[in-house]
Amino acid sequence: PPEDRSPALIRGMKLLVLIVAPPALGLGAVAPTLVAAFFDARWAAVAPMLVVLSALSVLRPIGWIGSSYLQVYDKPRLIMLVEIVKTAVLLALIATIGRLGPLWVCFVVGLAFGASAIGYLVVIRRIDGTPIRRTLLPLLPPVLACGPMVLAVLAARHALLAAGVSPGVPMRVSEVTAGVLA
Repeated sequence: PPEDRSPALIRGMKLLVLIVAPPALGLGAVAPTLVAAFFDARWAAVAPMLVVLSALSVLRPIGWIGSSYLQVYDKPRLIMLVEIVKTAVLLALIATIGRLGPLWVCFVVGLAFGASAIGYLVVIRRIDGTPIRRTLLPLLPPVLACGPMVLAVLAARHALLAAGVSPGVPMRVSEVTAGVLA
């Protein structure tokens, strides 16, 4: 029923963010160690890109649910419009800011997907009146709850590097263990 759709939208987004945020932010936290452990120094620039892209993937559930929600309202043209605008924004940002380098391209991908998420929320607000703030605020606790995990991983890395441990299996295991325990 229409009166149950808005609460279901918010609940769905919150659950997806709860599922996506820990592994995404966890991957971002351990990315430098993973890249250093599996690749030689020529690939070191991949680590910050992986950090950025994994952290920005937390925005993806908003687009997934937003698209599905508009399907419920039988609004495929609006979905197409949001996706076309996202693609245009992405291409424009890559052509401008992306010229600064590959890491900047990673940032602009996040900006484009963030703009798309906001676009879905604006369209949904216009269709059924669901306030954007009421949709986004419940997503903060699952994301903020990942903070201790990320801090634990960074603290473990710092302690191991200070002890002279090189990025390898012991550091990977220690970082993942610290994140899981946190």
